[in-house]
Amino acid sequence: GSVSTKMVITGGGSVGIGTDAPNFPLQIRANNLTNGGAKRIVGFFDTTSAAAGTGAGIALGGWSNGASSAVNDFGVIRGIKENGTAGNYASAMVFLTRANGATPTEQMRITSAGSVGIGTNAPATKLQVAGNLNLETSGGDVGLWLHRTDAREYRLYVDSNGLLNLRDQDAGATRMAFKTDGNLGIATTTPGAKLHVNGDVIFENNGSNINIKNTWSSGNHDINFIG
Repeated sequence: GSVSTKMVITGGGSVGIGTDAPNFPLQIRANNLTNGGAKRIVGFFDTTSAAAGTGAGIALGGWSNGASSAVNDFGVIRGIKENGTAGNYASAMVFLTRANGATPTEQMRITSAGSVGIGTNAPATKLQVAGNLNLETSGGDVGLWLHRTDAREYRLYVDSNGLLNLRDQDAGATRMAFKTDGNLGIATTTPGAKLHVNGDVIFENNGSNINIKNTWSSGNHDINFIG
């Protein structure tokens, strides 16, 4: 029968599998093998006895000082078994980095349920961040979209004027706005006082008083209701 080349090692030390002209130190060309949504060409298998946290990983390293002082684990990506139950192969993806003088530490995880945890290995929601979250842009609005597909859609965002808005996207109206001077507007984006309500206000309490107090430090001052 005919003979075909399956692997080559070039004079420069590059390895080609499925190609006789590798462009990288290791280059593989092959058809994907599929498993559900997974399509893969290379497999890494951890032969450690199954337990929670076992699973293969890929280490990304390099020199830490010129061309010396090798660091094998600048970053690590792992696929792990989430539990210690025999036969249960629920899995997670784990991403690790390291600080100077420290060992690699998990920074982000995607669970078998598809939840993403940053700074936590047990996210209780689709995205859980343990720490501060900074949303930043150099132009335009920046914020969050809050959308329930069977109900309404809202935006909480800072606009180009520095105004913090709560906007009802379905109605096309801003429901509440904070100005940079600390004024709060309800149904207005131009509040002229610490609290500016454009519309009716209901004060309601059952069984006790509702107090409106003027805290001006000297003299007597009225609270006026202007119609």
